[in-house]
Amino acid sequence: MPRASSTESNELFIALVARADPANAKDMDGLSAALFNFRLPPASALTATAAVMAACNRRPAAHGYDGYANLVCPALPDGLQPVAAAAAVEMLGERGKAITDNFRGLAPSWFRGYENVPESVKEQVIAMIRAAWPPGNKEGESPLHRSFPSFARGKS
Repeated sequence: MPRASSTESNELFIALVARADPANAKDMDGLSAALFNFRLPPASALTATAAVMAACNRRPAAHGYDGYANLVCPALPDGLQPVAAAAAVEMLGERGKAITDNFRGLAPSWFRGYENVPESVKEQVIAMIRAAWPPGNKEGESPLHRSFPSFARGKS
């Protein structure tokens, strides 16, 4: 795919995510399926994954298991899901949106393995975790204060 088409496709996907109704299961399931079939460069995959994660901020809380805790984008390189989660927090901040409890409920899975991200982005990822769980706001539930087993030998 030519580079211009790749950029255009990514922008269209982001616009589609923005139009989706997070309370509509069909919309969200469609986005999740599209993300799974996303075949663009890693930087585009990171942005697309972050956009779907950010959309989860507006979803109503699920009772019991929530499959959106396990978003899969094969085009996203191994170990970079925590970077996408950090980008989602940043997107929400840029839009002036408060992080919801539903986002915080899903995000620990997305941030799993944050300690293994490349050193060049680790501080930004940790800063976004702190932004999502500010002091006094369920800070104890932050991935920085909870330990999650890594199932992929050091990769998330």
